[in-house]
Amino acid sequence: MAENTIYHGGTIVALDDASTVLTGDVLVQDGVIRAIGGPFDSPESSGAARVDCTDALVVPGFVQAHVHLSQALFRGLAEEADLLRWLERKIWPFEAAHTAESLRASARLGLAEMIRTGTTTVCDMGAMRHAEVLAHTVEESGVRAVVSRLLMDQGHAVPPALVERASKSLQDAQALARRFDGADGGRLRFALAPRFVLSCSGDLLRQVAAASKENGWLVHTHLNESKNEIAATEKALGRGTVAYFDELGLLSERFIAAHGVWFIDWERACLAARKSSITHCPSANFKLGSGLCDTKALVDGGVTVGLGADGLPCNNRADAFEEMRLAGLLSRLLHGEQALSSERILRMATIEGARALGFAGRTGSIEVGKRADLVVVDHTGTGGTLLEGTSVYDALVYQLSAAHVRAVCVDGRLLYRNGELLFADETEILAQAQVERVALMRRARV
Repeated sequence: MAENTIYHGGTIVALDDASTVLTGDVLVQDGVIRAIGGPFDSPESSGAARVDCTDALVVPGFVQAHVHLSQALFRGLAEEADLLRWLERKIWPFEAAHTAESLRASARLGLAEMIRTGTTTVCDMGAMRHAEVLAHTVEESGVRAVVSRLLMDQGHAVPPALVERASKSLQDAQALARRFDGADGGRLRFALAPRFVLSCSGDLLRQVAAASKENGWLVHTHLNESKNEIAATEKALGRGTVAYFDELGLLSERFIAAHGVWFIDWERACLAARKSSITHCPSANFKLGSGLCDTKALVDGGVTVGLGADGLPCNNRADAFEEMRLAGLLSRLLHGEQALSSERILRMATIEGARALGFAGRTGSIEVGKRADLVVVDHTGTGGTLLEGTSVYDALVYQLSAAHVRAVCVDGRLLYRNGELLFADETEILAQAQVERVALMRRARV
């Protein structure tokens, strides 16, 4: 691909502070958005490659602020259970059975699906064993990402292979961070990922808080996902997780937690005061029967909220369009005419997710000077055409789907175009996933 690219003739949905929507071009040079508007025919743009965006929306790439790439290989193997039984009976045994090869195959499978469906930034929960393989695989794909080191040092029914001393976890995390935090010109960031409160000792969590503060690393975890989890936490600790995390110094602008289904008002206020963020994962919450997250209450309370598909065993899809639609419908169910607007939902999937991950200065909106993380969404055909009077925000949240994605780029590099993955051979990814799935099931004996 040429060094310079013009995304030509689309309707640009910028998601900037002014909510700019215009028809025109986006000029990309060296991975950076240099101009918006056009058409661009200046000497500066001569010789540039062109991506045809006629009859299409050009939107910021979607940010999935909570995913489990290590679990993509488990899709369809952990159905019909609530959270704690789902972890104990299926997910932990499968994770314990991973090899470096199966972890790489799982990550490539998940990334391929996410890129195809318009995701350009992910915050991955990482792994304990072979975490460096997972991070390398993410780096090679070209996506923007937070790569993480998963941490667990206790827990009921946790396989021995997934329990390790806090000192070893932090030592390994430091090595991973040295290699990947800020890699490729800032395309990657690093996070410590204590899985959730019941799988981590107070000593481990205190060390995580200290390391995050000292090094500027994110803390990526799960929080208040199910009633059973909350009951077990209160029984073990005598208080809720938010209060406990706050005592340990974990809550800060570097803290991002998935789910947040069950909060009381004080907990929302505490998260807002600490500038912490929540990732809403509606499909996973529905499938595990965890509950209905009130994102409007969080947003109205000043909490930054992003979106994520979570893991494929508790969702079965890695599709940002699906999460936007469900998030919008759920808000309507809870709040009727006072529900979050379609534009707000789209912002959760783009600039708000980027803000939660510390990437808002680079991505999440289409603005001059930001990196060119773009998705071209076709709006033709019986299901896609935007008839007169249709809001582009309503169309993106409720009407259009992943099937309408025409092109995806990160840092100006096309990763998907017109049905073809460009970062890897899709046939090879699927073939390797089949081989590793069979071997993993044999090892796990689940």
